[in-house]
Amino acid sequence: MTRVSGQAARRGAAFALCAGMTTALVATAMVAPAQGAEHVLPVVERAEPAGTGQLAAGVIYKMKPGYAASAAASSSVSAAVARAAGRDVRTTVVPVGALTSAVDFVDLVDASTAEQAAAAVAANPAVAWAEPNYVATTAGAGPVKPKDPYFAQYQWNVWDSRNGSTSGVTIPNGGWSSHALSLWPRTKGSGVVVAVIDTGRTRHSDLDGHTVNGYDMISSATSARDGNGRDSDATDKGDLGSDGVHSSWHGTHVAGIVGAMTNTSWGAGVAPNSRIQHVRVLGSKGGTFADIAAGVTWASGGSVSGVPKNSKPARVLNLSIQTKDDMRCPSALQDAIKGARARGAVVIAAAGNYNKSASLSVPGNCQGVITVAALDRNGKRASYSNRGSVVDIAAPGGGGGSTNSGYVWSTINTGTKAPGAAAYGGMAGTSQAAPAVAGGAALLASLGLKGAALESALLRARSNFPRYAGSPANCSTTQCGRGYLDLSKVLVAIKRAKITGTPAVGQTLKVVAAKGFTGKVTGKKFQWFRNGSPISGATGQSYKLTSADRGKQISARITPRSAGSYYAQPSTSLRTAKVS
Repeated sequence: MTRVSGQAARRGAAFALCAGMTTALVATAMVAPAQGAEHVLPVVERAEPAGTGQLAAGVIYKMKPGYAASAAASSSVSAAVARAAGRDVRTTVVPVGALTSAVDFVDLVDASTAEQAAAAVAANPAVAWAEPNYVATTAGAGPVKPKDPYFAQYQWNVWDSRNGSTSGVTIPNGGWSSHALSLWPRTKGSGVVVAVIDTGRTRHSDLDGHTVNGYDMISSATSARDGNGRDSDATDKGDLGSDGVHSSWHGTHVAGIVGAMTNTSWGAGVAPNSRIQHVRVLGSKGGTFADIAAGVTWASGGSVSGVPKNSKPARVLNLSIQTKDDMRCPSALQDAIKGARARGAVVIAAAGNYNKSASLSVPGNCQGVITVAALDRNGKRASYSNRGSVVDIAAPGGGGGSTNSGYVWSTINTGTKAPGAAAYGGMAGTSQAAPAVAGGAALLASLGLKGAALESALLRARSNFPRYAGSPANCSTTQCGRGYLDLSKVLVAIKRAKITGTPAVGQTLKVVAAKGFTGKVTGKKFQWFRNGSPISGATGQSYKLTSADRGKQISARITPRSAGSYYAQPSTSLRTAKVS
């Protein structure tokens, strides 16, 4: 139950909660059967965008001087484009310059279609010139380029480098991934502890260097398979899987999605500089609610009788766990989650893999957790993913299916009944979606956010779901949360804002973001301060010093802005010397 192949995926192993209970607890991964003894990462088929040639979004045109860019003129051009191409066009004309505009098709088209439309527009006597609005072939490039050899080919969940369109829908820059690379120029999550409350730890070069001490919270020696109950060794001894032989190493896979180190011989996680803390709660035949609740309490810095206190409490807790049978959130777990949040931790939970309402699956239905549904590579709801009103956000979980590119690839182990060698393999499930959000939380936490502020920022960093014509798998806010996790909607200065100019009366100062901002910035707001107090009306990028500023220190703040839902963190400069 470790590596994937081109065969169809199957569900992860079901784990009984405890003796005498028939309800099952499931580590929410979907994995394909292991293929013999071979555990080397295979070459997989890589999905490419539809079409093999240059693609175009529409037509760019320039009106001749003297011809007003009126609504009638724009309508005339749009109609000409639609007629020539035989395609629907968007109703909004995009301004480019003083006399230059663009009209785009609803979907991307091939170059010849766009050229035909441009020629028809150019024939208009009011138009100076017209040309196809081509899509750049580098549109899929991220703001940084990891050196990990498997990153571009396998880790579409972190950044998808495809261009073009799929099934008539334009692929956004970075695809429907977490867009984690957008934040990496500023932070990779340094120092933030993320607790992976799961099956425990196995050794892996992509994780060992930043794994902190965890705990084995399994109280049953039989389930733990280590000869004792709770102890400080969080090593995954193997959960034996549903067949009693093939262990999942689920906690290792989840941990890699959160924070596998970058620029190594494998791949990278969402927050590669975060610190992973394994809290073992799932063993052979699963884990009890009591052990899971204790794990949540201990990981967040709370007290558990008979267990030493956690010296490195986690600010983010990941629960890639679900219940098979319908049930409400148990009081013990709900109390533990409430306590964790009171201590400033954020709790991320998988929605579950049974294609039913997430309100029926624990811990996704517990109050105070961020519940995560799973998307496939094309931004549709994965067929297995639970859904409904308790889901807060969606993230890449993989679609499984017949090609390896449908899986989420991460750190894994080659063992069966006991840990073997470190490897890299694929799974699909809401188990894989939740740690993408946990990794995003770690990136935001490294910016100084915690608790409710961190939860709010994380849920604001989202984009709208794509819409495929006639597809029943389209996500909506009633099924998959408020949108999909999009870390390019986190706007933060890469370096602190800086004031240029001479601090003297009559001189003009200017504030700049020296290295720019992360994410999709579409505008900026400015505010100038005198000795820390706002200067009325001083809301431009430049400020001319007056006699009122003499002897005072001046600073300025830049607040980035974007479209749709986003989180913006203002950047305030240091104060100048006293104005002369």
